[in-house]
Amino acid sequence: MKNNRLLPALLLTLVLLQVAVILGSWLWTAAVPETSLHSLLGNGGIRWLFGTFVDNLSHPILVWMILADITLGCCCASGLWPALKAVATKTSPDPQQKSGLQAASGLIAVELAVILLLILPTRAILLNATGHLFPSSFSAAVVPIAAFMTITAAIAYGLFSGQLHNYRDVFQSVCQGTRLLRPALVVYVLGMELICSVAYVIG
Repeated sequence: MKNNRLLPALLLTLVLLQVAVILGSWLWTAAVPETSLHSLLGNGGIRWLFGTFVDNLSHPILVWMILADITLGCCCASGLWPALKAVATKTSPDPQQKSGLQAASGLIAVELAVILLLILPTRAILLNATGHLFPSSFSAAVVPIAAFMTITAAIAYGLFSGQLHNYRDVFQSVCQGTRLLRPALVVYVLGMELICSVAYVIG
């Protein structure tokens, strides 16, 4: 109940702040024409609001959130998340869960071995030109790699534990998503636009 009240209040706050930035920048530049601030209701500001909205949201964080949503949804739909919670609480898994956990663990081990082969050798493919991990192709793909490994482990668990029976179930689990991160996406859109608006006004 508390979360149901907190989220609308947060979204309303972000909207009101956005309106305040838009009107405030216009009033300030009208009252002090020689100011270095930019008005969001001037010609340039309106063009900026319409022309840069997509660019403002185009950030790796948005991709990470989408991947996290897919990953968590797949883990829940495949039964991996409940199984991991049971193990964490020291509850003995049933034979099907045990089989699924073994399959998931084995797949993770294989994937980790492949990743290590791609980053540990001196001239590994995923290292940068100077042979370092940061920054490199590997560091740029850490979140997608983790998401892919988790999703494939969840699918392996689901198939071997009997939670998933065929390719239709597999695709459904991947498309399941979770309601936990959907509100976060709305917060991200409003919050990122607000941050970019403030940056434009003071820039």
